[in-house]
Amino acid sequence: MKMCNLGRKKTCQWIFFSIFVILEVVDLVSDWRFYIEMSKQERGIVFGPIDKRLLSATLAFCFVGICTCLVEIVDDFLEISNPKKSFNVIYLSAIVLWIEELPQIGISAWIAGCREEGPSLIQLTKASVLIVGCIVRIIMAMIKICSKKVLEERLCVFCSTALVYGSILALFLAIAILAFKNVDDEWNFKFKVPTELETSGVDPSRYFENAGIYINGMELQAEYTNSNLNNAWLKMVNLTFLMNNPSQLQKIKFEREEKLKILIQTFVPWNNDSDFRKVNTECYFETKNLSLSQVNESDCLNLNNTADVEEIWIHFRFLPQTCYRLIGDVQYNACRRTSQNCSENLKKCAELNLKYFSIESGENYQYHLKPTNDTSIFDFFGSDNLTPTNEAWKTGLVRCQSSGFEAPNLDNNIEVRCLN
Repeated sequence: MKMCNLGRKKTCQWIFFSIFVILEVVDLVSDWRFYIEMSKQERGIVFGPIDKRLLSATLAFCFVGICTCLVEIVDDFLEISNPKKSFNVIYLSAIVLWIEELPQIGISAWIAGCREEGPSLIQLTKASVLIVGCIVRIIMAMIKICSKKVLEERLCVFCSTALVYGSILALFLAIAILAFKNVDDEWNFKFKVPTELETSGVDPSRYFENAGIYINGMELQAEYTNSNLNNAWLKMVNLTFLMNNPSQLQKIKFEREEKLKILIQTFVPWNNDSDFRKVNTECYFETKNLSLSQVNESDCLNLNNTADVEEIWIHFRFLPQTCYRLIGDVQYNACRRTSQNCSENLKKCAELNLKYFSIESGENYQYHLKPTNDTSIFDFFGSDNLTPTNEAWKTGLVRCQSSGFEAPNLDNNIEVRCLN
């Protein structure tokens, strides 16, 4: 009878050992896969790469995980085959939990709180393995009875307490990861189906709704006007419109005289990038410093029918979302034209002072300039109307600061053509 009980005990121990080894290997693989996934994150709009310190810490704990995994597997094997040569399982489990598992799950929880992509199988696997692993550790710890010696008993009580509280904290962090990935801004739970080993894209509507690309007024050769355009911004395009029309060409035509006269035209591809159609035209004539009245296109063309005219052609291109570029990105190329012959090649292609801004929520400025109380008069956007994206774009439920670009990126490989 005694031999049967001993045999059953050994069988249970080997079963738990097999489960434990599988969990340890899966946990180790998920740690390394998570590090690789995070190291491939690219910088784009709103979101950028993981902070280098967090990435380095994740890599360091991945190496620590290899050591602790081997030590735990060897020790658990000795615990069954030769108990006299093994460590106390409670001591070892407490050490591994606090020096390897908790730091890693803490980093993962912080990253999940700052980012909003759907949960990946890697993160779900890590959280699930941690929950099951904590339970298995506690069960295996109960098999080993602490020594009755006073010194060892106190140490055992301390390690047991550390193991219990550490396991509770780990479970809380694992649940937090799932919550961060499946709870929206209004704290409503909505389960998101995990993607195959990689993160899914982020819904851009939260950031793009009131955001756009603006050009600084100094690009309009302010020295030829009576106005100070240093803190004046002209809207180029809403990010939502650009996302829906990934390739877009814009023309700013202005006359460099005492009065500023601006013609803005927007073109989107008809069939491809070489076949554009005009979708919008706005024309303004300066009536007083930094205030302009809107006129029709024919009047504006007549006003600008002089030799002292300059054009800026900007070709925007929206790069789509990927699992590593979570919300996409914007690239552009810009060239100036001073001659009247549009068939000539555009020259002076260079970087412009462009920037992302967000307007106040509830406002609906669809124009390139800000409408005033007088519907026929418009002003340039200023710092009192615009919010920099590093302030407006707070990411995740933790509301972390945006790590993405604050302006579109210049790409001279994008072809810029002037259209008649």
